[in-house]
Amino acid sequence: MTEEFFNLKPNPEKLLEFGFVKKECEYVYAEDIMDGQFSLTVSVAKSVSVKVYDNDDNSEYTLYKASGANGAFVARVREEIAKMISRIKPCFFEHKFAEDTSAEILRYALEKYGDKPEFLWEDTPDFAVLRRKSSSKWYAVLMKIKRSKLGLVGEGFAEVVNLHLSEANVQKRLQRIGVFSAYHMNKKHWVTVIADGSVPIEDIYDMMDESYALADKRKNKKTELCIDK
Repeated sequence: MTEEFFNLKPNPEKLLEFGFVKKECEYVYAEDIMDGQFSLTVSVAKSVSVKVYDNDDNSEYTLYKASGANGAFVARVREEIAKMISRIKPCFFEHKFAEDTSAEILRYALEKYGDKPEFLWEDTPDFAVLRRKSSSKWYAVLMKIKRSKLGLVGEGFAEVVNLHLSEANVQKRLQRIGVFSAYHMNKKHWVTVIADGSVPIEDIYDMMDESYALADKRKNKKTELCIDK
């Protein structure tokens, strides 16, 4: 994966709008460069791959990757690659989470509500909040916490999202696998959902929509999150 896409996650809809073609489990885009001498191909799957092919024999051109390679021609190839990367970057969004579900949560918030994550705490750079613009209130908090904090077996961390629900829906959702009493937030009104695929993404979207709606109705009271690392 190129360094330019570190901490970025692809948006499939925007890739298709750009001109990428879906081929099985990856998205591919190709464009001629250098007056048609080369073809620049970008493949997006679990990582981003950028390759340059000679159109005469379809062999891969790799000289531009050599740190010691100089000259105007190689510089032009590198410039064309940099331009392409700059053009397709808007098809990606930033995230600091490894789980696909976490990325889907951020994608949904961006596409439906136009909200990007805010990373508010320097000592916990992988904690993020989603805030409703009309009220400045949080409606989701994404975190990496120790599995033991949720009573889960095994070492390491789990990616989770805290969501605000009605009291009745809190009790209802707590009956489902993957939904827990809120971690360090009001347990009457919030739940913690593990972002490992245990909870169907459509159910998470439903909870996000409710949490977003409630964020507009809440009293002007600061939401507090006590961080226990």
